[in-house]
Amino acid sequence: MHAKPGSLDIRVQLLNLIRLVTKPAKHTSEHGQVQKEAVASMLRDQSSHKQHHSNMKNVFLAVAFAADVVLSAPTNGKFTALGFNVAGLPQILQGNEVPGDKTDNSRQIGSYFAEYGYDLIHLQEDFNYHAAIYETDDHPERTATSGGVPFGSGLNTLSNYGWINFERVKWETCSDASGADCLTPKGFTFMRWNPSEGVYIDVFNVHADAG
Repeated sequence: MHAKPGSLDIRVQLLNLIRLVTKPAKHTSEHGQVQKEAVASMLRDQSSHKQHHSNMKNVFLAVAFAADVVLSAPTNGKFTALGFNVAGLPQILQGNEVPGDKTDNSRQIGSYFAEYGYDLIHLQEDFNYHAAIYETDDHPERTATSGGVPFGSGLNTLSNYGWINFERVKWETCSDASGADCLTPKGFTFMRWNPSEGVYIDVFNVHADAG
């Protein structure tokens, strides 16, 4: 198979572009800018070719777009996270052996979540006092309740950032060998958390057997 005149040169430059895009970047914004400028230079070099090269130029544009996304994503950073069992069973079933009304105590828990502002908070046993916690919490992103006892899993998430692909998964079996774990549909949740542009982290919230 013979290449068209000039097409070999385009393919060579395309391979160089792909190597440039996939080369591990140093953790500096200056290095990322150099890579972007190199990509732009290669694209400008292709602009003088005739129409029969348009498909190759489209490939260059697609790779350049991917390069811009990759190079724009942060390479390091920090976030805060908390897992918290709020013991939200109805008071008639579990008093928690602490003073005060469970509704009032749940409002206080929510206010602490707002005060400390963790980036990601996973809740367990968030059953019948869910509304009281959300009343005083101010995280911008929060999962909707799946219900109180005996309908919900008690798993919820509060976050300063959004997510995609949220899913609730129920355990296939439960055990009452040492506790009332079959009282509610326990399991886990999954989400692809998005704390920064171009950054996704797979996170799970789980409530195993309590016995």
